[in-house]
Amino acid sequence: MLKKVIVFFLIVIALGTAIGLYLYNKPHETAADVEVFEEINAHDLYAKFKTDPKNAINTYLNKNLLVSGNLESFVQDSAGTKWTLSTQSEDLGVITVTFSEPLAQNPMVNQLVKVQGLCAGYLEGDEFLGGEIQLNQAVVAQ
Repeated sequence: MLKKVIVFFLIVIALGTAIGLYLYNKPHETAADVEVFEEINAHDLYAKFKTDPKNAINTYLNKNLLVSGNLESFVQDSAGTKWTLSTQSEDLGVITVTFSEPLAQNPMVNQLVKVQGLCAGYLEGDEFLGGEIQLNQAVVAQ
């Protein structure tokens, strides 16, 4: 009886280890792997979130968006590459883009860029600073 219990637990442990290794080594999904939900410029996307955040969240959350806008700034460090796109709004709202892979080179600041990313949400701003729309697992669009 004890042998059967030990064999059962060894099989469960081996099976769990195999499933864990498979999931760990599975390639991560990027925006390039998902069909584009909507092509929109940064200003219009921010305006939709600013005027009706609940409806915009319901519409765009976890959707793949192709967004064009002017590059306001970028940061490249050990965590990866992050771009900030200007929305050209009065309250200084931005779109923050986090890339799935490190980029070989970044464009110039104020250059018009197109990115494809999965919408991860919206952080509302206060009376002095605008909100922030987050796009994750992004790739540079051609």
